Amino acid sequence: YNAAPQRGSTPPLLYICGVARFSPSASEKKILRDYLLDHHGMILGDNHGGAGFHSQFVAVMNEITGTAAVPIPRDDYIHAVPF
Repeated sequence: YNAAPQRGSTPPLLYICGVARFSPSASEKKILRDYLLDHHGMILGDNHGGAGFHSQFVAVMNEITGTAAVPIPRDDYIHAVPF
């Protein structure tokens, strides 16, 4: 599967889920970085209850973006309003 976005057809949201490991290859990390930074994409990561996936996903996102995760409190408005 080639997830590389094509010009003019970049999806606005990429949903990534898992329960065990999240370990993209170097080329997959480049695709994700390009998607986020060059194509202004958005990724929703869902651990489906898997703690291992969560910590690896956050670490990979920190690595490819050069930023740290920002926790969103459970009572935040974003969790209450459907978009």
